[in-house]
Amino acid sequence: MKKIISSAICLLILLSSTIVFGANINYTVGPANITIAIPETMEVFTRNTPPDDERFALMGFGYDTMMESFNSQNIYLQAMSTDYGNQKELVLICTRTDEKEYSDVTTLYNAAMSEGKSLEKQGKTVISEDIFEHDGTDFVMVEYSDIFTSREYITVQAGTKIRLRLTDYENGISADEEEFLESVVKSVKIPHEKEEPPKSEIAQTLNSEPEMKETPSSAQPKDTSKDTDNKVIQLLIRILGAVLLITFIPLIIRMFLFSRGLSRGGAKAFAIIYSILVSALVWYLIDKKLLGNIPIYIAFIPLLWSFVIYKIVKH
Repeated sequence: MKKIISSAICLLILLSSTIVFGANINYTVGPANITIAIPETMEVFTRNTPPDDERFALMGFGYDTMMESFNSQNIYLQAMSTDYGNQKELVLICTRTDEKEYSDVTTLYNAAMSEGKSLEKQGKTVISEDIFEHDGTDFVMVEYSDIFTSREYITVQAGTKIRLRLTDYENGISADEEEFLESVVKSVKIPHEKEEPPKSEIAQTLNSEPEMKETPSSAQPKDTSKDTDNKVIQLLIRILGAVLLITFIPLIIRMFLFSRGLSRGGAKAFAIIYSILVSALVWYLIDKKLLGNIPIYIAFIPLLWSFVIYKIVKH
């Protein structure tokens, strides 16, 4: 009986921490007539929401305030939900742009680098970057934090730069929220309508000889292989430097403090404590971006190197 009650309590806790959404409602918004599906459990506001909507009073802000925010930030849809357990916000931002559509690896790579640098210039900490593709549409994903944590999916299609941003005002973005945001991104439909030229232009094109134009070298896709090779070399150099530094300190300690070496148990204790402390320090430095853009798994190198440390200090 106790096991059944315990299982029921665990199930309730699990369900209470999960985002629950009902059926979706489609909205068509923005200069490119983008269609997006939002769960009906969320409170959705668009530029077509009437001024006398009673939800403005319930949410604690006025129509004029929201529309001013929409216009200044190019927001076309804002969704909020009381089902989260803490405050979350989803916004759709659309701006007209002359940027190239996100349709190839080079463009996506450059866009991801540009987004990351732009966020860092604003004083934000970039947590992760990735590329996401669904139904022929490519997105750049970036997660970052300053006071709050946000995750954005960004694409350029049909002359419009589209941003879908989920912000957590209390905790980090959970796995459930990642899945929810990805499902919203998958629902996005962007019409790709091409304007037909006037008949006079068609006739002129058919009657004229094709003009051969050379493609300028600057228009060719940038070769990113060299950049990738340089990054790999720099990473290997940093790993080698870290290994040498981790090994050098125990050697100095052995030479000056424990010239005869430690007993088997003492060497084990020293290796474990030393490796944990160094790993924690490296983790902190990477997390604070004090060592540059180094993968977090580098912090585990001291733990993997603990056997070597043990051999160095052992009698």
